[in-house]
Amino acid sequence: PLAIVVANVDSATNTVNELVLAAHQGDSLGDAATLNEIYAAYDDLVPLLRFQRMLLCMYPAIVLLKLFKSFDNQPRLALVTRTMEGCANDVAHFFVVLGVIFCTYAVAGICLFGQDLVEFSNFERSVNTCFRMLMGDSDWSSMEEISLAPAAAYYWSFNVILVWILLNMLLAILMDQYAQVKSEVGDAETLLSQAMEIYRRWRAIRAGTALPLKTIYDAMLAKELVEVRKQSRALSRSNLSLVTTTQQLEAMQSMMEAKNQLKESDEFITDVDLCGLVKGL
Repeated sequence: PLAIVVANVDSATNTVNELVLAAHQGDSLGDAATLNEIYAAYDDLVPLLRFQRMLLCMYPAIVLLKLFKSFDNQPRLALVTRTMEGCANDVAHFFVVLGVIFCTYAVAGICLFGQDLVEFSNFERSVNTCFRMLMGDSDWSSMEEISLAPAAAYYWSFNVILVWILLNMLLAILMDQYAQVKSEVGDAETLLSQAMEIYRRWRAIRAGTALPLKTIYDAMLAKELVEVRKQSRALSRSNLSLVTTTQQLEAMQSMMEAKNQLKESDEFITDVDLCGLVKGL
């Protein structure tokens, strides 16, 4: 998607440059039709540039997710990711309740202050203002000037329910899961000790007193391949003997069936004749 957007941005930019250059060479920058054409080209270019910036903003988030995946290999760095993964279900249900209460206060703010304050003039502005209040950035003086009693009830109930109760409940959920993950990790190796171990191993490899881990891994893999080949050969021999035994049993069964059939027909037959009959079959 980013390549397509970049191609469209380049095309729109080239169009604008060509129009401006042609107008400058033709000395028609003061022409209304030429200006309208240039403005229309800019109107096509600006949304594409904004969309391109939004896509570019997503790439650091993708890199961050890859870093979280790498953190999972170190127990102490994985505390955060495992805590978030463990409490995701509880946090999702909690945010449903928080969202309902938050939207209720946003609508109530429109009803109380929407006609007088631009911060509560529509739903989007009211949601933004309520979030700022949730973070501690509130304009109490403006709300107080409109009506003291309703503003006080709205402001204090918002802080008590959303800030003091619900946010602390969220912290309790996170800390409870963090304590559980912390107990599971125990006395795991720290990042500093791992870095020192890697440094000591590097110095030992350079001094020739140790082997690289890749060399050891390749040797172990080669040994495992040899063992697998031996096991496969032994299995092949056992399968071959099993096939031979099965064939012998089938031949004996055929001999017995042929002998029984001849006995039922009251004909005299020797073992030599029976063997010849089976070979013929």
